[in-house]
Amino acid sequence: MVENEFKFLVDKNCFYNLLNKLKEDYPSVNIHEQIHINYYYDTDTFDLHKGNITLRVRQTEDSLKLEAKQHLCEGNDYQTSIENSYYIPNIPNDIRATFWPDLGLSPWHNYKLHGTLTTYRTSILQLDRVIIVFDRNFYLGICDYEIEMEFEKEFEYNAKTYAGYLNLFHPNKLGKSTRFFTAKERINRDIAI
Repeated sequence: MVENEFKFLVDKNCFYNLLNKLKEDYPSVNIHEQIHINYYYDTDTFDLHKGNITLRVRQTEDSLKLEAKQHLCEGNDYQTSIENSYYIPNIPNDIRATFWPDLGLSPWHNYKLHGTLTTYRTSILQLDRVIIVFDRNFYLGICDYEIEMEFEKEFEYNAKTYAGYLNLFHPNKLGKSTRFFTAKERINRDIAI
């Protein structure tokens, strides 16, 4: 699966103001709320993170899905990633790539669980082939607020139009896993001091 997204980190007030604006301006649009818990895996030296790969198990109310996402750097304002996934029955303590050859990971590594990120998601479905997602993310003692525009590549203009409508002009290329592992590295450095 290929995923294209504009991501915007905003403060709490902006987040709620823009969410309320969309609800007021588009009262008949379908709104979906969901909780995601992401369990992040990597080597002890964060080799996947350094290689722009996210390995996670995503838990929702309905399923557990093992996902590997390769984040591509194409010079765009938006993030593009390629994702491979499997539904799994439980949350493993570690992941051996040899059991999941289609994930595209090194079979020589054992990827251990490094922690979780919980997302409270409100999705505005669909405005001109764009899904606007409002995420409140909780991880490692941090809470941040993110607005995403998810779209197929041919609808990039529509996504930019909605971003402009919401006065969001400077996309952030740091996804959730990058923010998680950056915080984890900072915590590890602080412990070592």
